[in-house]
Amino acid sequence: MLLNQKGETVEKQITPDSLVAEAQKLMDNGYRFIIADVFESEEGFELLYEFGKDFDVITLRMKAAKGAEIPSISPIFFNALLIENENQDLFGLKYKNLVVDFGGRLYVALEGVEAAPQSMAGIDVSLVKKWKNKADTAKREG
Repeated sequence: MLLNQKGETVEKQITPDSLVAEAQKLMDNGYRFIIADVFESEEGFELLYEFGKDFDVITLRMKAAKGAEIPSISPIFFNALLIENENQDLFGLKYKNLVVDFGGRLYVALEGVEAAPQSMAGIDVSLVKKWKNKADTAKREG
């Protein structure tokens, strides 16, 4: 959880039904979306949405049951679409009204690529595939 300039936390307990309205209030008051954290337990999930304005930070905390649809705040804060897609991929959460839904493919290519993920930073995947094809041809030709 983030702290404001006084070293304090400002937190509000909400429900999935009130998330969009609370996010809209924050947007209307000049806050920006920072991050959403997810914590999984046997009972379900706990989500913390962090918003900031100047040196003030507000945390919206809510619980969601496993399998429940959570309203997306991406129609209000467009940058939330990445973390909401990531939460879908990593935790199996389901968001409704997500402005761009990667369908579980935020981090996974449609076709497999044989390379360590850290070796692909900044590399065009099509170049990796071409290199692999050339390497396979060279092996066959010996």
